[in-house]
Amino acid sequence: MNRNKLANGFTLVELMVVIAIVTLLLAISLPVIFGARESARLSACLSNQRQIGIGLQNYETAFGVFPVGASRNSGDAGFGMLPRVLPFLDQAATSQKIDWRVSPMGSYKLDEIPLTSAFQCGSDGEADRYSLSYAVNGGVDAGMFNPQLVDSRFLGAFDYGVPTRSSSFEDGLSNTAMLAERLVGTVRGPLAGNQSSTGGLPFRDLADIKDAIVPVGQPNRFIQKCSEITNKHQDWVRSYGRHWQLFHHYTHTQTPNSAILDCGRSITYPMAGVITARSNHRSSVTVCFADGHVETVANTIDVEVWRDLGSRAGKRTSPLAQSLPSNN
Repeated sequence: MNRNKLANGFTLVELMVVIAIVTLLLAISLPVIFGARESARLSACLSNQRQIGIGLQNYETAFGVFPVGASRNSGDAGFGMLPRVLPFLDQAATSQKIDWRVSPMGSYKLDEIPLTSAFQCGSDGEADRYSLSYAVNGGVDAGMFNPQLVDSRFLGAFDYGVPTRSSSFEDGLSNTAMLAERLVGTVRGPLAGNQSSTGGLPFRDLADIKDAIVPVGQPNRFIQKCSEITNKHQDWVRSYGRHWQLFHHYTHTQTPNSAILDCGRSITYPMAGVITARSNHRSSVTVCFADGHVETVANTIDVEVWRDLGSRAGKRTSPLAQSLPSNN
């Protein structure tokens, strides 16, 4: 009887049972596998930011100040923080390839100098060797570009053209965000989309509201204006992170990965607006603080706590509220 069964092979019922078992095992194991891969990418992002944080600390030790978030000198206008810190990140060879005599906001060839993968987040499919996944803290609605127009509560870790000192962090270095993740933009070229474009992508690129009158220092009004932007918006500007040499900042106007689209003014108040920290991680972004330690911060963090952590004078000295456990 058993020989006849073997000779006839599996029955249809037996085959269906085997397929069902295999399908069930795949349904159980695949999320675990994908979750493990994402956890590895998250750990890598934290490590990347920690290394940049150490480089910033070493820069500050060498020069007594942190580097500028963006240069405004006529010769090197447009260069961001990272090009200045490269020698302190064991990237002196890459640093030597930069022609500081030519502003990247002009005719500088932005895709000729690749970076190592340590500066891109593996969870971001748009990131490549010429992009940067980590942006500098420009304060609440980018007060760094207009410090004379806002009080100190709106100033972030970096200033525009002026280096910051450790003594200016009234809250202490451990309570002020220095860097955070930002999804790489899609528009290429000098100024990375400074001219209006119809090719931008929501949540990666910045919607231009140049016709709107929103004074710097009023973040809630920026949020209200950006709430009116839809995916069909046609006027996009500034693809942050597309080219690593250019200045690359985010703001603490809105909480991480906010559903409100990013927007800002590109004329009267350059680079001010809602430029949110964003990632493809599950419900969080990675953040490096001014003392060099790193955290994963949940999307659900209270907006006022988030704004205080983005200010070097926010008066917030308590541990991160509603954040995920530290990965330091």
